[in-house]
Amino acid sequence: MTFEMHNPWMLLAALPALAGAWWVSRRTLTDFSRTQLRLMLALRSLIIGLLVLALAGVVITHTSSRTAVVMVQDTSDSVTDDAARLTDKLIQETGKRTDDPVIRTTFGKEPSVRTGLGESHVAAGLRFAQALIPAAYVGRIVLVTDGRETAGNMLDEASGLRERGFELVVVGLPAWTTPEVIARKLEVSGTLTAGATAELIAHIASSTETAASVGLFIDGFRMGEPRPVVLTAGENRITSAVRLPESGSHEYTVRVASAADTFDGNNAARTVVVLPAELRVLIIEQDEGDAKFLVRALRRSGLEVDVRTADGFPTDLVDLDRHACVILSDVPATSLLPAQMQMLKTYVEDLGGAFVMIGGEDSFGLGGYFRTPVEEILPVRLDVEKKKEEPTIAMVLCLDKSGSMRGRKVQLAKEAAIATLELLGPDDLVGVVTFDTNAHKVTPVKSVSNRSAIVSTVSGISAGGGTNMYPALREAHGELRKAKARLKHVILLTDGKTHDGEYASLVRRMVRDGITVSCVAVGGNADAVLLQNVSRWGRGRFYYTRDALSIPQIFARETVTAARSAVIEEPFRPRVVRDVEVIRGLDFAEGPYLLGYVSTKPKSTSEVILATERAEPLLARHRVGLGKTAAFTSDVTNRWSAEWLSWVGFDKFWAQLVRDVMRTRAAGTVDLRLRFEDDTGVVTLDAADVAGRFRNRMRTEATVIALGGDARKFKLTQLAPGRYRGSFAAATPGTYVVSVQLGRPGVEGAGDVAVVGAVKPPPAEYTSLDVHREDLERLAKSAGGVFVAPEAWTGSDEDLASLADRIASPSQKRVRVRRALRPALLWAALALFFVDLLTRRVDFSTRRRREIPGGAA
Repeated sequence: MTFEMHNPWMLLAALPALAGAWWVSRRTLTDFSRTQLRLMLALRSLIIGLLVLALAGVVITHTSSRTAVVMVQDTSDSVTDDAARLTDKLIQETGKRTDDPVIRTTFGKEPSVRTGLGESHVAAGLRFAQALIPAAYVGRIVLVTDGRETAGNMLDEASGLRERGFELVVVGLPAWTTPEVIARKLEVSGTLTAGATAELIAHIASSTETAASVGLFIDGFRMGEPRPVVLTAGENRITSAVRLPESGSHEYTVRVASAADTFDGNNAARTVVVLPAELRVLIIEQDEGDAKFLVRALRRSGLEVDVRTADGFPTDLVDLDRHACVILSDVPATSLLPAQMQMLKTYVEDLGGAFVMIGGEDSFGLGGYFRTPVEEILPVRLDVEKKKEEPTIAMVLCLDKSGSMRGRKVQLAKEAAIATLELLGPDDLVGVVTFDTNAHKVTPVKSVSNRSAIVSTVSGISAGGGTNMYPALREAHGELRKAKARLKHVILLTDGKTHDGEYASLVRRMVRDGITVSCVAVGGNADAVLLQNVSRWGRGRFYYTRDALSIPQIFARETVTAARSAVIEEPFRPRVVRDVEVIRGLDFAEGPYLLGYVSTKPKSTSEVILATERAEPLLARHRVGLGKTAAFTSDVTNRWSAEWLSWVGFDKFWAQLVRDVMRTRAAGTVDLRLRFEDDTGVVTLDAADVAGRFRNRMRTEATVIALGGDARKFKLTQLAPGRYRGSFAAATPGTYVVSVQLGRPGVEGAGDVAVVGAVKPPPAEYTSLDVHREDLERLAKSAGGVFVAPEAWTGSDEDLASLADRIASPSQKRVRVRRALRPALLWAALALFFVDLLTRRVDFSTRRRREIPGGAA
């Protein structure tokens, strides 16, 4: 035992304090006895001494072998219930054998004093355990785990444990004690080209011999019926012959099911196959039959073509990216989800895809694409200025502002109303009526030229109240009946059921006054039957949407349709504006007439190749991000292109246009690889041209798509001649597809695309049946600790008692315990202070009491 002082110089303060106390005691005027005065001086001197020692920071140091045990328990998914119960019993038995602290902590993905989660982060559990050990104890950390580490590196913590003097006991948990079947991995063997036959090899592990069924899936769709198999204990190799599908990236999945299985989170394994790109085109047509002429033209030129309706539009980027070009032909915006339109924009800008929009009554502005992501990538604008000779329209927007419209719906309705103003001409008239229980005239029918005042008024609309659209229709009727316009139209929007009213008679009176009515129903609570009838009585159109995000597109489509300003139906011959490669060999001056088109305006960045007789774009193209887009404002059906369909140049025109915008295969030799390092995806690219020379100083734009997720962009950096490397965050297991755009616009190699895919497997937590014994032995050895093999404790009472005795045994190490005496010294000084008070208030002399006057009586 030793003593130390942090501030020994404070002892010097005792001398003047003691001298002062002595001087006061010598000159006191009290008449206490000499003995009591000496006692008082002694007490004050002692108090001063205690205070000075407290200020000097006296510390007593001694050694102790008391041991604090921290039991670090693995509670991740790979630990079976039997193993968890075994660990619980071990902790209880250890606590019975020592009076020193036994602290329990658990770890999964993150450490906790209560529970663990999912994966195994052994290193984090060890760090957390060190923080729980009290300073006055020898620290003994007992790690109970199967060693299947899925995050961090437990060996990195070993040297730190040794340096800090902690003892480590590593207890290996027994392997799976319950039946378990695991799909470890899936491989593809053979020639990886579209249409070829390949072999799928599934590696399946089982803890016991059992019957199971194995199912195969491609891109989430089942490939035939599950196959019955008998699994042996250990590793099993199941092979299946499959015919590879079309080009692009495809995810294959194997799923195993068995009654002898405990945990189902490891019953699927995946792999991704990227087949060499074909020149495949996706055509989205409202009616598949209307696409037959275009399909025939493209297939005759050697292009592969898929035809789908809007319902079959891809729902993820992986599916969309399988195509070199996407064509929308006469498909309204209301048939696509806002997310799908945004995905199409990402496909063009970030993945270098090609997009062509073809005209028709449901395309461009007529289709409601104004202010959508699709309009952003088109080479033409959809806010068409009306011509002087076109009829003026007077329009009233009847907007539901009841309580059910609160939040997003009413905001989108206001945005739709404001967008409507931009689609109308300056000579048009517009008014806004809102309704809840009553009708409210937000703005009377007035000229659209006063846009700012109307926008300001509309922006102040707020939701609340019931739903009664009859007064609103009546108000709209009154406003339009007074208006001077050749076309009069009402757009009514609601999301709820309305009060009763004489709707049929009111709407028919409106029709007699030259007013048409269209209705928009939002959500399942709207009275769709009544709104359909109102639209039919009012000779307008009915729209239904479950997604409020579609409201602006519906209003845009209805506004352009009602105003009749976007369709030009008159015969014309295309006029060549720029004689470029895409139209070489085509004689438009002697070709047939087109009978109509959709009016648009070119963007400043676009290139108009063909124009109409009104000098409006017929064919325009431009580059958007990494991709290209084109707009053909006439159609490909026998309505406007009736004479073109039999023209000798029809097939050549469409083949040259699509090939002009679509992305091409990478030229020369391109080796693109993807691997995973912890939570990072690493992409390596080796590129050479057709002559075998390294392709250097390329601008390599890369995009990664996680299946079911968004696209993310990153860059590759050149490391050596022809070699490039880049990385991206990949924390989640699953399928990743990387697309790399090679070169730069305007230089050799521009537009080349290379694609690679890979599957980041789930952590070893879910794909192993074995205890990682070697890793645990290395951990114990590196930390100077002890390893207890799984077979050393089988769960019997004798094994548990023996291991608990070993864990709770006194440590051979001793730890220095330093105890500050300041609190004790201060308490002692306080106690003596009260004694000192007592000596100054009480006279302890018995002689003086006998001398008190009158005492003799």
